[in-house]
Amino acid sequence: MRKNEETGLDFVVDKLTNSIENVITGDSFATEISILTTNDLKTINKKNGWLFNWRIEYMNPAKDVYKLTIVNNPTVIQGLVSLEVKEDHVFMHLVENAPFNKGKTKVYAGVAGNLVAFACKLSFQRGHEGNVSFISKTQLIHNYEKSLGAYHFGGRLMVIETKTALKLMINIFKTCKMKTKKLELDVDFIGGQDALASEEEKALSEFFKKQKSLPKKGKTISKSRTVRREKVTT
Repeated sequence: MRKNEETGLDFVVDKLTNSIENVITGDSFATEISILTTNDLKTINKKNGWLFNWRIEYMNPAKDVYKLTIVNNPTVIQGLVSLEVKEDHVFMHLVENAPFNKGKTKVYAGVAGNLVAFACKLSFQRGHEGNVSFISKTQLIHNYEKSLGAYHFGGRLMVIETKTALKLMINIFKTCKMKTKKLELDVDFIGGQDALASEEEKALSEFFKKQKSLPKKGKTISKSRTVRREKVTT
């Protein structure tokens, strides 16, 4: 008999920088994000140390999978993110660092932070004001509140809203000058390939609609009814 396991994003954000940093030497390397290809999938599997089945993410027509690589070194994937553009926000299904970027022996820090900031950027590009949501592991909720500035929406559902998304993008992509505090988000992966429940979809839609109606200046998180996500048997 299998035990109930809690699914949800379980990534660690070790640093929020505009590049990834070699843990040993401290050298920084500029990165770029592009769409994952079928050719990339040949080496992205559990045999090679990846925790999740990224082929499932890739084959889902509602999702887009992006890869993070170092500029001028496109064949070595540093991390992956699976995103779904919804009606009013971007849902982050899954984030995972490459096997060599996990744990105490990781080669590069900053991978997850770059991928989360990209999700915010995509949300702005699609007209969703930077709003992003994802499902967290219960034990990491406080971590994401502190490191990402994410809002605990209820249950295990987390939200990154406009003001927070802008701060993340400024810190990562340096689109404009602003003093930012160095943040630590020490996670190796986020998510668990699970989807939003219909009740969660509705609650989020109401929340984003309410946020959009607020004056652009001084926008703050407003209280909304929360939803509960139960443990899922896998």
